[in-house]
Amino acid sequence: MTTITLRPAELERDFGQLAALFSLEQDEPSLESGLKVDYEVHKERIIRLMVAEDEQGELMGFNWATRSRFDTNQVYFYVMVKPERRRQGAGRRLYEDLEQIANKTQVKQLQISIRDNSPECKSFAEQRGFIEQSHYIGLALNLDTFDDRSYDEIITKLKGEGIQFTSMEALGNTEEMQRKLYLLNDSAVMETIVPEDKHSWLSFDDFQKKICQMDWYKPSGQMIAIDTVTGNWAAMSAITRYEG
Repeated sequence: MTTITLRPAELERDFGQLAALFSLEQDEPSLESGLKVDYEVHKERIIRLMVAEDEQGELMGFNWATRSRFDTNQVYFYVMVKPERRRQGAGRRLYEDLEQIANKTQVKQLQISIRDNSPECKSFAEQRGFIEQSHYIGLALNLDTFDDRSYDEIITKLKGEGIQFTSMEALGNTEEMQRKLYLLNDSAVMETIVPEDKHSWLSFDDFQKKICQMDWYKPSGQMIAIDTVTGNWAAMSAITRYEG
């Protein structure tokens, strides 16, 4: 039987392995540097961040629990274990540790996201009383085979009506332009994601720190549609190239 020990996660010692596990489990690259930035941004709301080790001091997995900015009674969390170290008790220990902290801090609701292609993780959660609250679908487009000619007519029509298609890079990516991007993002996100009367970012400075100053933010990939008659920013899309 494996002897499992829990200890607080350390930035320099552990975040490389944590980033690798995030990349594996979430099916998109997570850089150690970006994970450290994410930790610094949210550390005031993080209530638990522990790693599980075996007898040789090898990291088996970790838990990470953060209070919701919208409701301090809610916590969203991760429990991740390396695939080759599963069914040895690390996941159970990490979740029990997290649950104990949630009880001590009087958290009323725990939330977790699980990918559809992880039936093992879904079973782990359901055995502990979790129920599905919402279901998100991710879509991917193969740009090598995609034929965009069907959009030529509507793009020409919109340009004729005064819509300018540009990018943050072309606009200079100045603070003034970033403020406009913030307002457009804030109004769009409020329509679909956050609770009523809440905002995804505390302020423009918060948006700058969490979006515009991140490694993955590329001004050339932040596409904007501007109504040249009113000057209003009508729509946006973001293209991010993952490195890893």
